[in-house]
Order: sequence, then structure tokens, then C-alpha cells
Amino acid sequence: VLYHWRTAPTSTAASMDNKNYAAEAQIRALQTHFDRMGYDASVYFSRPRDLEVRVKWNEDVNNISVVVWDSGHNQCLDEYIWFIQLALKQRLKELIVVSNDQERLDTIKRECTKIYVNREDYAQAYNTGKDMATGEVLIYTTDCALPVATDTYQELASWAKHPEIAVVGPK
Repeated sequence: VLYHWRTAPTSTAASMDNKNYAAEAQIRALQTHFDRMGYDASVYFSRPRDLEVRVKWNEDVNNISVVVWDSGHNQCLDEYIWFIQLALKQRLKELIVVSNDQERLDTIKRECTKIYVNREDYAQAYNTGKDMATGEVLIYTTDCALPVATDTYQELASWAKHPEIAVVGPK
């Protein structure tokens, strides 16, 4: 055994409720770090019971290009594109859908760039979309990566805006 501790009734190992000041100190430490680095961000618990920390960048990002790989898993591709457009509104510079299924591309009624590729290699498809993109921030996603909230794409873009961060993607 390289490391071990016992759980005392008053320790945080038993429950974070025993020392809730520890969680508050965690948030303060992160916020202080971001302030010291000059980053305009807010740190808070998105789910306090789970102690899930969230960093929200306070900078709005515009001029976003979204490249969607159509994997064929989402039956409502047109609605998915509508959701992206609704979520990003005027921040969206362009939406590019890349697919190896021309019939699925033809079902899209929303305004976007449609690219047909004659292969199933999604990496090559993303590169094809990237070559056409002109936005300042580029978001890659698939038709099956359904967002949990309308601010999902804006949050991805705000992380990608920082020069220290090279790639951001949905999970």
C-alpha cells in the first residue's frame, strides 16, 4: 500500500458537508489563479453536491465556423442544424455539413454549406470542411453529439479562443 487514510466521522473523506469551507476554498483558489493570470473567467460549482467545478469565460466569441460530420446516426439532421443556428445566432459565421450520403444532404432545408465526400473517413471529411471554413474559431462536431444546453457551442468557442488551448470538442 503506497497511500491510505482512514475515514473519520469529521473528515471530508466521509462527507464534504463536514468541512464545506474546503469546497469554498477550492473555488477561491481557482478564481484567484484566473484573476492573477488576467483571465476574464468565473469559477463556480455547476453541481454543488457533486463538487463539479465549472469555468465560464466571460468573453463573447463571434465569427464561429462549425463543421458537422454527418455520421448518419441522427435521423433529424435538419433539426440538429437548426439547433446549432439557434444556439449561436449572430455569432455563427458559417455552418458546413460534410457527408458521404448525398441523399441526406438533400434533406437539409436550413441554410448551410453542404459538402459531399466520396469516402467514410471522418478525419478527411473534417479537413475538407476546414479548408472551406473562414471563421476565427472552428468547432468540429458530429450529428450524434447532441448538446445538453443552448450555450454548449458558445462555451466550446470561448475555450477555443485562448491561445494556450489548441483543440476543444464535445464529449
